[in-house]
Amino acid sequence: MRASIHVKTTDSVGHLNNASNFLLQGQVKYLMLNPSPRLKGEKDWHKYEKARDLGEKIGQIRENYKNDLKSKKMGIRQRAVAMYFIDEVSSFYLLFISKYIIEIRNSFYQTL
Repeated sequence: MRASIHVKTTDSVGHLNNASNFLLQGQVKYLMLNPSPRLKGEKDWHKYEKARDLGEKIGQIRENYKNDLKSKKMGIRQRAVAMYFIDEVSSFYLLFISKYIIEIRNSFYQTL
């Protein structure tokens, strides 16, 4: 039995092609490509731009989820609690990282 290979050219998928054969027992294997440095850089740039946009709106986002904590609908309250925990953990993480960077910087300058 031979492998069947299908090549699909589109920007909407993240794999080059897929193949199935008797060795995979009917399963499909996807062959992936590593992103080019330019493509990876563009994705990172879009990610940081999105973070910058959200940074400008963080006050409104916090106000919204704090109001949603008082909602009568359980689903909205659950989403608000999840957003609260994400916000608190990320704030703690940034505080921890900034302290760590300051310690590294201070120890570096002490060695000079």
